[in-house]
Amino acid sequence: MKPTEFSEISKLLSNQGTKVLIDHHPNPDVEAFEYLYSRVSASSTAELVFQFVEAVGLNKFINIDAAKGLYAGIITDTGSFSFACNSPVPYRIVAQLIELGIDAEHLHRLIFDNFSESRIRLLGSALSEKMVTLPEFHTAFIILSKTDMEKFNYKAGDSEGIVNYPLSIKEINLSIMLTERDNLIRISFRSKGDFPANQIASEYFEGGGHKNAAGGNSHVSMEETVKKLRNILPLFREQLDFVIS
Repeated sequence: MKPTEFSEISKLLSNQGTKVLIDHHPNPDVEAFEYLYSRVSASSTAELVFQFVEAVGLNKFINIDAAKGLYAGIITDTGSFSFACNSPVPYRIVAQLIELGIDAEHLHRLIFDNFSESRIRLLGSALSEKMVTLPEFHTAFIILSKTDMEKFNYKAGDSEGIVNYPLSIKEINLSIMLTERDNLIRISFRSKGDFPANQIASEYFEGGGHKNAAGGNSHVSMEETVKKLRNILPLFREQLDFVIS
């Protein structure tokens, strides 16, 4: 998604000030910015923001509210330090944020243990009734129609993170979730190891993202989108045939 697609950011971009884009995503959209600070290997954009502020000597302006935001950015982008976390850098940053006074345990609960009952029931239904596995491709699908989501009083964000759950299955290396929205199908990809989920997103579904976490869109029906994915997977059979050990 481009920065200009967020209404609040669009307002900021319309002013005459010098604009700096800080981003850890591949191929960032830099059209509206004068400067770019980017490193794809960073755990999160929050990590880069902290390092940028530190590099220009503005640490004293990181108050408790800013520290909370930086912690939230790191902890969500790393899935509570379960991926993109082999560098000691984000751990050191979080340690400094805790020293500044954040309550990391409380913030973690607010982010990860603060869902509605309907969201949890949607998760249960998605995994028990809407998940299909394709063992020959080490892949799982979760397919959620508008009717499925309306059944559980869907609100924005309720499907966030559901796509990660199939990767808990030992033999699954690629998880794909399709959600039906107005006039399009939103597709989320998550993968293990070195499998490039973003390659499928960018080459076939107008999307992109990280190697292990990407997204895209389809403008045909759910049935046609699933058929397209099933036709694409054989092209990646060898890449998907691995075991994490």
